[in-house]
Amino acid sequence: MKYTQKIVQFWNDLEAKFIPPNAWHSDLLTLWREKIIFFLFFFAAVLGPFALIPSLILSFNERLWNIFILDSVAYLIVLVVLVSKKFSLTHKTWISFLIFYSLGMVLVFMLGFYGGGYIWLFGASLIVSAMLGLKAAGIALFINFIGLGVVGVFIAFGSPVWAVGIENSLEKWVVMIANFMFINALITLLVAVMLNSLKTALTSEQKTATQLRAKREELMAIFKASPDPVLVFDRLDYVQYLNDAFTSTFGWRLNEVQNKKIPFIPKNQLKISSDMFSTDTGKLRNTPIRFESKRHTKDGRLLNVLLSAAPIKKNGGGIVGSVVNIKDITESKKLELNLQQAQKMESIGTLAGGIAHDFNNILSPIMGHTEMLLMDTSENNSFKDSLNQIYNASIRARDLVKQILAFSRQDSNERTLMKMQPIIKEALKLIRSTIPTTIEIKQDIDPKCGKIKADPIQIHQILMNLSTNAYHAMEKTGGELKVNLKEMELGQYDIIAPHMKTGLYACLSISDNGIGMDKELTQKIFDPFFTTKAIGKGTGMGLSVVHGIVTAMGGNIHVYSELEKGTDIHIYFPIEKNPVEKQNTQVETPIQGGTEHILFVDDEKSITAIGGQMLERLGYQVTSYTSSLEALEVFRSNFNTFDVVITDMAMPNMPGDILSREMMKIRHDIPIILCTGFSETMSEEKAGSLGIKGFLLKPIVMKDLDLKIREIVAQ
Repeated sequence: MKYTQKIVQFWNDLEAKFIPPNAWHSDLLTLWREKIIFFLFFFAAVLGPFALIPSLILSFNERLWNIFILDSVAYLIVLVVLVSKKFSLTHKTWISFLIFYSLGMVLVFMLGFYGGGYIWLFGASLIVSAMLGLKAAGIALFINFIGLGVVGVFIAFGSPVWAVGIENSLEKWVVMIANFMFINALITLLVAVMLNSLKTALTSEQKTATQLRAKREELMAIFKASPDPVLVFDRLDYVQYLNDAFTSTFGWRLNEVQNKKIPFIPKNQLKISSDMFSTDTGKLRNTPIRFESKRHTKDGRLLNVLLSAAPIKKNGGGIVGSVVNIKDITESKKLELNLQQAQKMESIGTLAGGIAHDFNNILSPIMGHTEMLLMDTSENNSFKDSLNQIYNASIRARDLVKQILAFSRQDSNERTLMKMQPIIKEALKLIRSTIPTTIEIKQDIDPKCGKIKADPIQIHQILMNLSTNAYHAMEKTGGELKVNLKEMELGQYDIIAPHMKTGLYACLSISDNGIGMDKELTQKIFDPFFTTKAIGKGTGMGLSVVHGIVTAMGGNIHVYSELEKGTDIHIYFPIEKNPVEKQNTQVETPIQGGTEHILFVDDEKSITAIGGQMLERLGYQVTSYTSSLEALEVFRSNFNTFDVVITDMAMPNMPGDILSREMMKIRHDIPIILCTGFSETMSEEKAGSLGIKGFLLKPIVMKDLDLKIREIVAQ
């Protein structure tokens, strides 16, 4: 075997050395012909001396030196053509023809029937036919015919030596020429036709191969340029190809996994993938498929992916493998969850507005009656404590409604420029006095952290809610509650929510080393009324309220938690640029009361009843109506008898803002207070733009009502 390999290698080296370079880049048939002509000249050069020796002996014995000279010249020509690379295939072929033809004709002239000249002539035409095709074969046959015809003429008129003594030599020669030319033409033309057909087939095959190669290169370019990972498997799920995007996303390179299975399918996805890719008979699916799944990366990360797979079929229709496109949808799944969360918040926020309106209408008479009963009950009365409990519960219910509105971002809390440091320190003092000493509080408050635009009460509420949650997480084991505040700048790649902008942020961090949460639980903590606490320890509104407040301020919350390791919550508040402080001082004012005549309008009888009693308790004259249309008719007839109008916003037939507008048409200077449990279409700013002087949110306590009346009357 080693010797065979050496011989093959030796021959390949000879071909590379003697065959012209351009032949290697031509069509396949031309290369074959170059190899054949090289083979012919090479062995003619190698075996030539063995032919020259008998020729030399014959020349000595028969004095036929012309044959030896001709053989020697032919051999020299063979050597020159073999060594030189300047001769084209056509030149080499015709040189071969001339050598064969010359040898043949000399032998025919000298030996006639007894020589082998016609064999050389036969070979001459056959070589031309094989090397140059049908047209050249016809020329060679014609030259053979002419040469043999000349010999016939020579026989007829010159009678060569070998023809003397042969009876009917000319007739025999004609018969010989006819038979020779028939066989010569038949075989020569047959070879030419066969090779011509072969050339056509090879040309077509080469063209097809070129097209397939171009198509393959095009597909490989698409394969490599695809931004999504792409894999090509055989029917046993062994990897054959993968693109750069796959390596970039998953980490494996082709040389690591080629003809192997990639270990990137999670255990809980094995059956899903197997069912999707295979039929009940265990064969690959015959149609494309598309489904969502999960895949591991080489470094252990778990990605959400969208797989699109299609079978690779062979010509007979059988499936030989599959091609799989894998799209990483991890980030889009996160965005989808965020969108679902936002839609959930929006829908619950809409619900919250409706709840707030009705709930505040219910609370108004409860708080009003309780407030008046407390005023009429002495301190030593046994009902005093119960009334206080009712009133405090009503206050908590009112605050719960405010929390719902804050969560739904429909509350109109007044925000001012402020520094959080004093509020945080004050809140931590309160927290310290309410949680056990087994929990250590550590704080790192940057005094240079800039100002934010916020409601101080809401910041206090955020800190209390988050600190309480942290305390409950460490209640059984104790631990550390860390509160940090620092200023940081977020660039384009630091933004963690679409609504956030680049710039300076105050980062408030509350951390604990308590029981922690898993990922599934972390995704639910901002849902309203969702809680893991025991009954009586939480309503499930705390984090919802925090989320609503922070989002409304243009900030964001980032939560990181691990089971048994604790939770870190980072809140980012946008810092105001070039803040200008506005002084806002409030002075405690006692209840004054008055004697003015008030028109009180509300479609709820319980509210008109308690409202009238509260106002009368304050010294005012009160006329109450539950119909806005009746109230308008009364006002139109007696507009000078009323000093103040107090009206509800949401009423049938005619809402409070339209009622106010109609009354101001009758008397433009009438002071009006517009009250509402909640309204999406009305705010204090909008009421002011309509000319309404006062705006109150239900439930209304007596002190706030008195202050608002005195305020608008004094204007």
